Amino acid sequence: MIIPFTVGYEAYFEQVKLVYHESDTNGEVNASMYAYTETGREEIILESANPYAKSLEHAIWCLKNNCESMLSLNDAISSVEQALELKSRLSETSAMPSL
Repeated sequence: MIIPFTVGYEAYFEQVKLVYHESDTNGEVNASMYAYTETGREEIILESANPYAKSLEHAIWCLKNNCESMLSLNDAISSVEQALELKSRLSETSAMPSL
């Protein structure tokens, strides 16, 4: 069973409100962003990117260029541990009988 994931954000500024919406259904990510001003709504074109690939590209670039990454190794380890824990919990939940 695939559970869709949806997230949205609104950011308010003096002369504009930005609205971001993202949903993941059946492995396909759909994202949109709009700017609302006194003249109306304008769509902001977002570049489609795989966040995992971008993270790896950044890490490889840092290694090649002898630069410190924004994320520490401890942060990366913690993220993997949390992801594995979440995966374990989700598999336990999906194994539970329906009422």
